[in-house]
Amino acid sequence: MKITILSENYAANTDYAEWGFCALIEQGSKRILFDTGFTGTCVLENCKKLKVSLTNLDAIILSHGHDDHTGGLEDVLNHTKCRTIYAHPDLFSKRFVIEDEKYLDISCPHDQAYFEQKYGVTFHLHSTFFELLPNIFMTGEVPFTNSFEKLADNLVIKNSNGNYIQDKFPDDNSLIVKTDKGLIIIFGCAHRGIINIMNYIKTNMDESIYAIVGGAHLYNATDEHYKFVEDFIKQENIQQLSPGHCTGMNRIFDLTQTFKDKVKPAFCGTVLTF
Repeated sequence: MKITILSENYAANTDYAEWGFCALIEQGSKRILFDTGFTGTCVLENCKKLKVSLTNLDAIILSHGHDDHTGGLEDVLNHTKCRTIYAHPDLFSKRFVIEDEKYLDISCPHDQAYFEQKYGVTFHLHSTFFELLPNIFMTGEVPFTNSFEKLADNLVIKNSNGNYIQDKFPDDNSLIVKTDKGLIIIFGCAHRGIINIMNYIKTNMDESIYAIVGGAHLYNATDEHYKFVEDFIKQENIQQLSPGHCTGMNRIFDLTQTFKDKVKPAFCGTVLTF
């Protein structure tokens, strides 16, 4: 199995980086794109640099509806024959971040009908845990099971009455690949909390977790929250940590101090093999 990071906050072996996430996942003959970054430019320029083709993809997975994960979708569709997209039914909800008392739209740039009509995309929208390809799974909606992992107050949606309410991210999907070494879990942003996500996966799959990759949403975690995550990783004896995006460089440094060589950050241009 191989994971190539095409969009992320920092550039390791490429010239482009951005606040976003996109990873190409290759498992046997299957090729899946997980998220599409904030801009198609970052993804496609990094593909050129790394000599990676997106022409033949089996599927595109969108972890949730924020524009830093969906913003590059149109450019990707212009460079691939793939017209199969997996996501949650709430992917196209209107989403906002509150900054300086302003509500900034951070939704997917276009709605579902736009992609269906212009590109002939077929959306497979699931809210529950399911196997989309042999040995490749999506979490669906993840329950909250601890008091440490909380949703951000400044990330909101508009309800049917036109009021802004906290976004609970029912669409926050993570990807799981079953390998001979154990489970490889790829997070987009882990808005529902990486421990909630991993515990939910454990209730659905009787397998050990070998590696975690992607955005762990720890950049603004309290020390108590971070210690809770660190203890869980030790308890589960996870063998590889490849954090990136919203994990935060501060917490990537903290993880490296504790877990040493087990940490291999997922920066742009990084190729992870399992």
